[in-house]
Amino acid sequence: MPVYALGKDCLAYRNTGTYGSPTWSAVGAVKDVNLTSAATKWDGSRRAVAYKQYVPTLKDLGVAFNLVYQPADAGAGEAIRDAHFAGTIIDMAFASGAIATSGTEYMRSEWGVFGFNRNEGLEDGVTVDVELAPYVSANAPTYTEVT
Repeated sequence: MPVYALGKDCLAYRNTGTYGSPTWSAVGAVKDVNLTSAATKWDGSRRAVAYKQYVPTLKDLGVAFNLVYQPADAGAGEAIRDAHFAGTIIDMAFASGAIATSGTEYMRSEWGVFGFNRNEGLEDGVTVDVELAPYVSANAPTYTEVT
């Protein structure tokens, strides 16, 4: 495993199986990905200490990415679009490499598709800006390192 990570080596996956027995299918049309996680902080400051002190509470997790629009894509692009318009869950993982390879790290969640914005620049290829956030489900988001 290299001592650094390159974005070109990262992969996005969609689960086409069940949550308990996933079948990972790489989403090749994904371009740039931005995975964010920020915790809300509770101010636990008190007079006995001269500095503000905080405790992290809930984490706000999100993913934004560009999808190269492929009209003949009957797979992932269509599934992401359909989840957006139907308001349903899509199970995806964003990995630092091949998902079953030792050392690969990935964030998995059952996501809601909260943004699906198609860009049609006159001299550009058509792309879609996608925004995901964890959907309310029995399965909490997980960050995993494959061993």
